[in-house]
Amino acid sequence: MASVRLLLVAVIAVYELSSFIDAVVVERDRRDANTWIVTSLETKPYLSSTVANPTKNEDYEGYIPDLLAKIRAKLNQNYKLQIVADRLYGSETRGVWNGMIGEVKDGKADVAAAPITVSDNRKNVVDFTKPFMTFSTVFVVRKPANGSQEFKTLHDLISQPGMKFGVLQHGTTEQFISQSPNQDLARLNIEHVRTQEEGIERVRGGNFAFIIEAITAEYWTRKAPCDLVEVKINDSDLKAREYAFAAKKNAGYTTKLNQAMDELRASGELEELKRKWWKDECKSSAVSALSHSAPVMIILSAFLSLLIKTVKY
Repeated sequence: MASVRLLLVAVIAVYELSSFIDAVVVERDRRDANTWIVTSLETKPYLSSTVANPTKNEDYEGYIPDLLAKIRAKLNQNYKLQIVADRLYGSETRGVWNGMIGEVKDGKADVAAAPITVSDNRKNVVDFTKPFMTFSTVFVVRKPANGSQEFKTLHDLISQPGMKFGVLQHGTTEQFISQSPNQDLARLNIEHVRTQEEGIERVRGGNFAFIIEAITAEYWTRKAPCDLVEVKINDSDLKAREYAFAAKKNAGYTTKLNQAMDELRASGELEELKRKWWKDECKSSAVSALSHSAPVMIILSAFLSLLIKTVKY
């Protein structure tokens, strides 16, 4: 009889524990009902972590965290920022989507906030906001050393012996290149890199041209050690592209996001964010060098003036 009572007590205890857990889950869901799960990935200057193991929104910095903070203030909308599990933007293979696009499509995230290129294929599975950036496509190459050939045109670059070309893996650039009416572009033998940073390191290693969005190329070519340059592609060869946030299909999130972005654009805050994160370190260093040389130039100028007067008289 005692063993029966103990069994009954155990059953009641398990039931009460289960009920408690269910109540906690319900409360969590209720509390988080108005919190968007926002997926992103780490790539400068858009987003990078400031701690070894980020767990909260404040553990990230960059253009995207700043933009999200401004949107939150406009909409009074809570969000939880998380890094996409496979570190990819999103492409489709046999009907299955990976990356941030896949997480939004599959309901693992409500919004993808990153430099995501808008494409017709992606539009089939997610809703896009209005673009927060518009750009062309360029090649980033290592700056030629003194006396070396300078790449002024696409033909110069393609004709360079041993030159290899790369794009970001699972991005949209390769598709844009392959569909170009420019046959030189369409026939390029493309290699893949997993991150922007990997592509830039390949460029610095020499004989490698990284094909990326002009707005991102602008960031890298303005950074010390100032050893990179852009080679522009004729605008008629590739149409302009756009970065936008992606949201769950038909969830209505883009209406709110567009409202906030329109206000930020009108107030000049979007442009202010770009100036903050796209600092021109190369221009600054040139100005600094010029300012340091100013005293020397003044002395030289005075010396030349005195020399001219001496010769004259």
